[in-house]
Amino acid sequence: MHVSMVLLPFLLVLAQGQFLLDKPQDECSSDADCMTATGENCCMKVRDPTSGGRYFKCMPHGVAGSVCDLDGQAEDACPCQTGLTCNKIDLTEFGPTAATVNVIFEKYHFGMCEAPVDQAL
Repeated sequence: MHVSMVLLPFLLVLAQGQFLLDKPQDECSSDADCMTATGENCCMKVRDPTSGGRYFKCMPHGVAGSVCDLDGQAEDACPCQTGLTCNKIDLTEFGPTAATVNVIFEKYHFGMCEAPVDQAL
């Protein structure tokens, strides 16, 4: 029996075990995995700072002024907390150069969490 025949299964088991150890503890596959008694959370795609890979992690819903999921299609942003609305971001008032960024916000379905006008301070 060749050494590689014994070594290969051992390495596969070792690699699988290392993957399970490296797996983030707060990983999720849907918003239902993130329901807690401490508040509203969603399952959002984030980048792992050590490996550079991307995975889904439970994150809190957006507060006033944070980027949010405008239409339920963004993987990189959560909806707003209850009572806030996710409004389209429009940079047109800052001139034509800034307005070109609007296309990026639309492509990635990003908005901004804001209090309704009647509740604004």
